[in-house]
Amino acid sequence: MTDPDHARRLAAARRAVEAAADTDWPGHVLDQVAAAARDAWDLTDALAVGLRVADPDQRWRSMKPPGQVGAEAIARIVAATGDADACSHLRTGAGPQPMVARLALHRVDCHRCAVTVRRAPTDEDDRCDWCGARGVVMFTPAIITAGAVTAVGDACDDCADLLGMRTAVNR
Repeated sequence: MTDPDHARRLAAARRAVEAAADTDWPGHVLDQVAAAARDAWDLTDALAVGLRVADPDQRWRSMKPPGQVGAEAIARIVAATGDADACSHLRTGAGPQPMVARLALHRVDCHRCAVTVRRAPTDEDDRCDWCGARGVVMFTPAIITAGAVTAVGDACDDCADLLGMRTAVNR
């Protein structure tokens, strides 16, 4: 059962993504965002290599390179992180920097804080990290990098399909 607020959050996220795409950002901000996006992609690439080595039987799919993540995936990341806590380094507004959205923890952290080990709430082990659906038994791990954000979380079948993460192996 999907979180009842998910549809509202997703609609608002879609509007926000559309509005951001229509914004003329200053060149120096675009340069900083591009640099943060490259750093986030490097983190995602390193994480993918580690996952393939640690669990080769999962047959991890290749991730889309930067710039190929669609507006829908970005909106789903925004919706999933809308009520997440952010580390103090991100809250201070120190400029665009790579971020890690650990959806199971409801947190968005800078690289420094992302290495802090935290446990997910034990009463949420049946919840989709993307849409909030409860009662999920089988998940698909989903890692998506969009701009400067690397979002990591377990997806229910519906979200995995919408995010393009399911393969014949994990269907």
